[in-house]
Amino acid sequence: MSFGFGVGDFVTVGTLAWKVYKNVYKAAKDAPESFQKVHRDVLSLHAVLKEAGESIFDPPLSLQRQQRLHTIVDGCTSVLDDLQGLVNRYEEMGTQGKLTWK
Repeated sequence: MSFGFGVGDFVTVGTLAWKVYKNVYKAAKDAPESFQKVHRDVLSLHAVLKEAGESIFDPPLSLQRQQRLHTIVDGCTSVLDDLQGLVNRYEEMGTQGKLTWK
């Protein structure tokens, strides 16, 4: 059944979640606790995406469920892209950026 997205979409956003998690973890070492919490939240998001992706294999999917899964993929991708952008900016700041946490 095709409904505009599939397992590949969940694999892609799940891979992005894992990449962001690893990058946030590295960047959060010297950061305040509020920033360190982000890496735990991204790990939780990765787990939710994995579960949602596996639910595609539980047919039949109602139209409502398909729409919710599509919303999950779109929303998570947007949030993860924003977080990755923040991590990239922090990493570009190098040592100077790390000093701003203290």
